[in-house]
Formats: sequence, C-alpha cells, structure tokens
Amino acid sequence: MVHEVGYMESTHRPEAKSMKLDIVMWTKNSSKLLPVVLSRIEQVIPESNIHEKRIIDDWSSDDTLDVAKDHGWSVMLNYGRGVNAAIKTAFSTIQTEYFASFEHDVIVSKDWWQKIPRWVLSGKYEVAQGIRYSTNRVFHEIDVFANERQKIVSLDNTFYHTKAITVSKGSPDATRIRWFVDRSVISEHVKPKSTLKVMQHDYRIHVACHSTEVYRSFRIALTSPLVSLIASWKRKCPLITLVYPLDRIMILAANLKGKIASMC
Repeated sequence: MVHEVGYMESTHRPEAKSMKLDIVMWTKNSSKLLPVVLSRIEQVIPESNIHEKRIIDDWSSDDTLDVAKDHGWSVMLNYGRGVNAAIKTAFSTIQTEYFASFEHDVIVSKDWWQKIPRWVLSGKYEVAQGIRYSTNRVFHEIDVFANERQKIVSLDNTFYHTKAITVSKGSPDATRIRWFVDRSVISEHVKPKSTLKVMQHDYRIHVACHSTEVYRSFRIALTSPLVSLIASWKRKCPLITLVYPLDRIMILAANLKGKIASMC
C-alpha cells in the first residue's frame, strides 16, 4: 500500500532540465518487448537527467537480463516473488528526490517527459502519470471508455516525489496522496492481437500479484454485464458485451485463487 507520510512542501522547485532521477521497472520474461520499451524511454528522458536506471527482475527464464544490461540498465533480482514484491523491491532502492516507474509492456508517450514531471515539480501533486491504451482492438475500446468515466491510476508511466510515499505491499492508494492523471499523455499498452490471449494474460497477472481484493472484484464482475452494454454502445464495439464480463470473471477467479493462497 502507498501511504502518505510526513511530506513537507519544499521551497525549492527544481527544473526538469536540471533534475536527477532514478528510473525503475519490473520484468518477467520480457525480452521480446523490452528492446522497444527501453529504446522509447531513452528517446523520451534525457540521459543527463538520469541518476540510475534499474530493473527488478522476477526470476526470468529468458534473456531479459542481458537485454536490460545492453541498454545500460542495472539489474536486481526480486527480493520475493510476484509483481507486488518486485514493486516493493524497486521502490526500496530509490536514492533520488524524484523517481519514475515504467512497466515492461508499456511504450511510453513521446511527450511524457515534457508533460508529466511538471505536475509534481510544481508542488501541486506528489504523483503524476499519463494513461495507456491497449494495442488490442477490443481492449483499446474498453480502456478508452474506462478512462473517460473515472480516474485510473497505474505505476507504468508514473513520476513521484520520493518523500511523499512509502510502500509495504506494492499497491498504490491514490486516495491517500495527491495523485494526478493527465489524460492528454497516452502511452501504448502492448497486448496480443488475440483477445482470448489478453484475458489469459490478465488472469496470470492477477494470480501472480497474489491479490486478495475479492470483494471489489466480485462487485465489478457482478456489474460488468451492464457496464459492458453501456461501453459497447458508446464505443460502437459489440464485442465488449462478451469480452468485458468474461475478463472480469477471470480476474475474480484469479483473485479468489490469490486469497486462498494467502490463507495457506
């Protein structure tokens, strides 16, 4: 969980051009996507602003570590297992006043550096991020609909004031800190063309996260048929009526599995 701590307003507001920050990312068998994801980060964030680029790897069996090193990233193995443990490990390594986190399947927007850090550097917010849309056709429409309806927080293209947060379980709680979502900054969330494979991926990720948010998942799954009807009508995509409820049911099943595993 991300908690608000004794955050004091600084009288000094650094310019983005003079700031040094750590960048972290968590990976798991990411070698196929990693070259394009890391290359985009290199294009977007000036090397002169980077203190250290660090990847926390969740014991990959492919050549993820070699790819990361080839791009100049230092590599650490996850202290535990799973995504939440990797996030906690990554956040524990930060040495700079500000830092950023990205995920291995998100190609960050080209205007991310110009637009996102300024929200935090101004002192108005403690965390800022853009949004991301899936490259899968159906899930792209679901993402657009979801982001139009509500503020969706994520850690995959996100900039932080380090002193404003601590992490115990690797999950953000945007209600406890000043968190801004800039919907004008849109990154690509790389997903398979097969919608079924995307749903299978969602299931595996939620199992790997060892999530215990069963009640919330149940509530979302219960309302998903109605939400899918509204989304399919607004986005002119009839497949949403089938895909969205099935995906939410699979996520509920994954979270139930995580809950059972946490009790054993």
